Amino acid sequence: ANDVYPYAEVLVDAIAQNSTCTEPLFFMTWGRKYGDQQNCVVYPPICTYEGMQDRLRKSYLEMSTTHNASVSPVGIAWKNTMALDSTIELYTTDNSHPSLLGSYLAACTFYCSIFKKSCVGSTSLPVGIDASTAAFLQTVASGTVLDSLGTWNIFNADFSNVANGDSVVLTNTSSNYESVLWSFGDGNQSTD
Repeated sequence: ANDVYPYAEVLVDAIAQNSTCTEPLFFMTWGRKYGDQQNCVVYPPICTYEGMQDRLRKSYLEMSTTHNASVSPVGIAWKNTMALDSTIELYTTDNSHPSLLGSYLAACTFYCSIFKKSCVGSTSLPVGIDASTAAFLQTVASGTVLDSLGTWNIFNADFSNVANGDSVVLTNTSSNYESVLWSFGDGNQSTD
């Protein structure tokens, strides 16, 4: 509450001052492999990975709601990966930072969060990750994000259009929003 939330607000305000059309995307991190042992005595819920991950999830979702921002649920993708295959090592030896596989999973999760589409089938693989493991991580990342866009407060702007002579009819097919402002680039706007 003291070390993160105020700075999240500063960051979101700076983003809005730059452009009102920019949408912040919070990077929901993962819990440390054995919890946060340094702060465990002060706040026991984070003494384990599960407790720390739960606290991170709640905090990022709260910041997302407070600031009308989205969340890239990297930490939940990690949790889902570990639940499905505990042999995949997402951490480096310090049990906190990401291994190559952990970094790749984070990248896949961000791809899905930003583009709102699956990364399954991507053939861009870092050296050291085999195709089978990459496909598994792509599937977990895609499922984590795309099965729960509303949970992660990810706004999906979309529309369809039909041209008829000199007129165009636009239909808003967006999801997960309270209101929209369409700017047509010619000075005209609409909230329809």
